[in-house]
Amino acid sequence: MIRGTTPLIKVTLPAEMPIADYVDGTLSIAQGRVEIISKALADMTPVSEDNSFTVRLTQAETLMLDRGLTCEVQLKLIDSDGVVVASQIVRCPCGDILNEETLPHPVEEVV
Repeated sequence: MIRGTTPLIKVTLPAEMPIADYVDGTLSIAQGRVEIISKALADMTPVSEDNSFTVRLTQAETLMLDRGLTCEVQLKLIDSDGVVVASQIVRCPCGDILNEETLPHPVEEVV
């Protein structure tokens, strides 16, 4: 993951864990075991074709991460029966960016 970018994070669940069964959850991104970014299940997009959830981070969110430190990513979900599951923690490096300015989102022209 590179700071100041807008990465799309995709978490694919095993077939025996249909995404439709989950009513709430959180995607956590931490560094040094301290949660920096938290995304609610409502912020994620379910993709039934491959049984996954996707979520896009903002430039501002990724700029909160410390360069050179490892990011730890984990998805925690709860189903309608109250059963809570969590993914294994996935670790990835956090790359730096030279220009920490956030680029403006292009505005679509309304016709």
